[in-house]
Amino acid sequence: MIEREIVINSTPRETRVAILEEGRLVELYVERPEKDRILGDIIAGRVAKVVPAMQAAFVQIGLDADGFLPYSDVRENALAWREGEPLDNNLRTRRSHENPGLRDGMPLAVQLIKEPIANKGARLTTQLSLPGRFMVLLPNERVVGVSRRISSRRERLRLKNIARDLRPKGAGLIIRTVAEGRQEEDLAQDLAELLELWREVEQKLHAANGVECVHKDVGMVSGIMRDLFTRDVSQVLVDDRKLHRNIRDYIREVQPALLPQLHLHESKTPIFDSHHIESDIEKGLEHRVPVKGGGYLFIEQTEAMISIDVNSGRFTRKRNLEDNALRVNMEAMKEICRQLRLRDIGGLVVIDFIDMMKEENRRALNQAMTRELKKDRAQTDTAPLSRFGLLEMTRERVRPALIHTFHKECSNCRGTGLVPTPETLLSELERWIRRFRARSGERRLQLTLNPAVYEMATQGFRSFLREMMWRNFLHIRAEADPQLKDHEFRCWSPRQERDVTELFRN
Repeated sequence: MIEREIVINSTPRETRVAILEEGRLVELYVERPEKDRILGDIIAGRVAKVVPAMQAAFVQIGLDADGFLPYSDVRENALAWREGEPLDNNLRTRRSHENPGLRDGMPLAVQLIKEPIANKGARLTTQLSLPGRFMVLLPNERVVGVSRRISSRRERLRLKNIARDLRPKGAGLIIRTVAEGRQEEDLAQDLAELLELWREVEQKLHAANGVECVHKDVGMVSGIMRDLFTRDVSQVLVDDRKLHRNIRDYIREVQPALLPQLHLHESKTPIFDSHHIESDIEKGLEHRVPVKGGGYLFIEQTEAMISIDVNSGRFTRKRNLEDNALRVNMEAMKEICRQLRLRDIGGLVVIDFIDMMKEENRRALNQAMTRELKKDRAQTDTAPLSRFGLLEMTRERVRPALIHTFHKECSNCRGTGLVPTPETLLSELERWIRRFRARSGERRLQLTLNPAVYEMATQGFRSFLREMMWRNFLHIRAEADPQLKDHEFRCWSPRQERDVTELFRN
């Protein structure tokens, strides 16, 4: 069994929850006061636009960007209302290319299952769910399920029979992992609370006047305790007394047997430093990631996909190239699966493993990666390793990747990591001057340049600046300004007495 720990660092500015496996950071969750958690919220929304070509609709949910609702996520029993009617029976679950009855302006109850990412709106579903301590209530469904993480077949069958007996008419139930070993009365009490909560949500939906949130899911820490704190967690360590008390009260009510695993961190050493988590976070944001044995990975994130390149580095223990490639790829595969979880990478991922000639080695790598990915709570799907050594996979995208939590796009390079060279900037400036001279007819110009670019522009008898004046019959006065970035220049018109840089960009 994998040794799993939960370490929580709480400050007024942010709360960070680290999940450790075998002492190494594998997942990190960050919550800040200025960014409210919206995952799991239920919204009384309104269909903004139905787009048949995309087999989806955009729904107003009270955010800057409308939410995205695919036809395939519209259930037959989707709660809609019109002129006081609680249910629109015209809504059906059909093949995904058919409109299931959505119309522009239609009120619709939706739940957020993926947060907005970059310029993409939140992902929505009409299959509403309310998670409780021991089970998840699915209003207007009929399914009965048991968490796959409960390994005992006998226990799974016992819980499923209890769920079938308890399941209210017109609702489905999914039994959670923490319900293992609980008695029927515990589950019945949890169900009663969930049904009461659903009645409140339903009343708010019918009373909603316009777009509004009718149910907010619990906060990040509460959600993680609810979802992840099970018997396989060796300890939960918290550095905030108030948060420690809240978690203790919750565990005492839900899983008293797990109380000994909860501890308060009282050392003067910061909690993340004492567990070497800060260094793992820093490494989790770098492009180059070391691999056990001397190899390393390059992880590049683009708008379309994530590319990961595997390099052997100093990993040359075996003289046989094929055996060496297999060993490097196996170690790299374990680190890649960890990095996917740590960075919360979603979407299409392409991995360039070191070439292996033997089919059995490729198959062994594929099978090992499939087993390793089972530790990941996010849904994944992998394709067989190609003859070029490429493995394509997808990973469920629920939240923005970790790098977007801590960083924003650079205003200088706009996310490329590159800025124009001084030579490129002078070429751009030359084109700007020609446009300025042709369009304005003015004969005087004042330039402000970065010191490095200024030196290059004024160096030598036939400097760039003198050449521009001779060619364009223009008097130019230049000065250096260390406040300007390498790729910037400013142009001032003495006649107009104003900055005209943007007027003649193109």
